Amino acid sequence: MEAVDRFFYQPDLSTDSSTLSPEESHHALRVLRMQVGDEFAITNGRGLKLIAQITATQARKCTFTILSQEFPSAPPYSIHLAIAPTKNNDRLEWMLEKLTEIGIQEITFLMCHNNERVKINRERFEKVVISAMKQSKQSWLPILNPLTKFSEVLKLSVQQKFIARADTSGPEHLKKLAKPNGSYLILIGPEGDFTDEETTLALEAGFSKASLGSTRLRTETAGLVASQVLHFIQD
Repeated sequence: MEAVDRFFYQPDLSTDSSTLSPEESHHALRVLRMQVGDEFAITNGRGLKLIAQITATQARKCTFTILSQEFPSAPPYSIHLAIAPTKNNDRLEWMLEKLTEIGIQEITFLMCHNNERVKINRERFEKVVISAMKQSKQSWLPILNPLTKFSEVLKLSVQQKFIARADTSGPEHLKKLAKPNGSYLILIGPEGDFTDEETTLALEAGFSKASLGSTRLRTETAGLVASQVLHFIQD
């Protein structure tokens, strides 16, 4: 197994670090059966990536030396997806996993009038996002915000703001409205969609209505489509 296939996450990682956390040490030594001399990559989720080599092992302590450092640049644009949580937890976790693999900077769970879920397991979702970041070997961990009132999200200051609506007859497609290299905030509603009042409030706050296509999408599918469209227009 090549070093790049062994990828770890340690939020307090710095260029002075020399020891894996107990959790990552356990994973390296007990799960992956790594030994002295083995190499791996590790990130702090904020852009720092180290290539390291194990120099000593104990029960739950893995000591390493740094071989090289990388500081991958963040993309010249940022995507913030504010989305109502789905009733089905498996679908929500699948969406978080795929959004992280594709690449996204921030995710906020929306509290809307038609929400199917009023509570979320943020700790569980953070583990899903971390796992997806490691699996896709990225050095930037998406920010995962708690369940937030719709009215509070409307106050956020972003260059380009959109609200996706299920009605396919009116708004233009997101790919025509969004401009490259910007900071984006897009709102995705619950299965029952946003109410007319919520839409009006968003428009008054400077959001533009956007379509995601001619078919009616599930909430988690809409989140993925919106993210991918914003990536696509950068090319």
